[in-house]
Amino acid sequence: MAERPGSTRPPVKHRIVLMPQAYRRMQRALSARWTFSRLSWAFRGKAETLVIPNLDAGFFANYFLALAAYRICQHNRRNLRLNFDKGPYFDRRRPESSWWSYYHETDRYALAGGSWPLSSTEYTVTSPHLLARIARLGTRFDRQVLHQCASAMRIRHDILAQVDAFCAEKMARFFTIGIHYRGTDKVSGPLKESMRIDYEQVTEILDRLVEIPFRLFVATDEQDFLALLRARHGDRVLSIDATRSANHEPVHLRIAGTSSSDLGREALLDALLLARTSFLLRCDSNLSLASLFFNPRLATTNLSDAFRPVGEGLSPRVLLGDPDTIANRIVRTYSGAHP
Repeated sequence: MAERPGSTRPPVKHRIVLMPQAYRRMQRALSARWTFSRLSWAFRGKAETLVIPNLDAGFFANYFLALAAYRICQHNRRNLRLNFDKGPYFDRRRPESSWWSYYHETDRYALAGGSWPLSSTEYTVTSPHLLARIARLGTRFDRQVLHQCASAMRIRHDILAQVDAFCAEKMARFFTIGIHYRGTDKVSGPLKESMRIDYEQVTEILDRLVEIPFRLFVATDEQDFLALLRARHGDRVLSIDATRSANHEPVHLRIAGTSSSDLGREALLDALLLARTSFLLRCDSNLSLASLFFNPRLATTNLSDAFRPVGEGLSPRVLLGDPDTIANRIVRTYSGAHP
């Protein structure tokens, strides 16, 4: 309808209405593209080898830092050296100079051509702010892109062999639901990163799966949650032997009785095994996010989104969790795998 001369009503603008999940995916994709372009431009013209120290952060925050740095160096034809020589996962009793090498075949990647040792000039990123931006970029790449980077960075054969043996013995013949439950790590207090999911919100979903046979692979830092599922589902519950909290104290604060490098290995094993499951129930965590990059086709539901109270998070339109809807998704995934 034409506006009358002198009208002060603003012109009508067309708006695109997206569902919350699609909107957030679009935001992440645009943010990743912008950040990647800025960082690539910043590193272009620097030395031939980019040196990345580790962040004072969790295992998988540093994992995404390494993956994003690999992709940036690959794009700009720069070599990469990961100098992860600090933090809770570094064990001074081991001969390796970087804790990345505890879990991978190497911490040096010749992406500009040639092979190590290289006689090239190095540029070390020293800004914690820039390192944190690179790590955030790592969480925003397309699943398939980071899957290729993770494969190229070569996890140690002994770790992959342990994963293969576990799957062959306990998971290969079964529809296995992976559950990552974040019980103690930064779910409250000033450093809160994720909302805590109630036990009942998980068990209500599982109780609705009476029509399909399944096994559960559980990755959690909370012993009580694992004990609850074992009491309800018995031998169908699978897990690795890992350090867990029995008093709600975060595991990473209890290193005194555990090898620091073992904590990282346990986290990586959990993520790799979650990636081998048939359906993943996850929470806001870099550990289970990494599982989606190890297996880009893995069907998943983020319980932190599904059960987020209205008003929290990026979008006020996020729906309250519906156990029936989530259970139906799992049943459809099972039906697709077992027609």
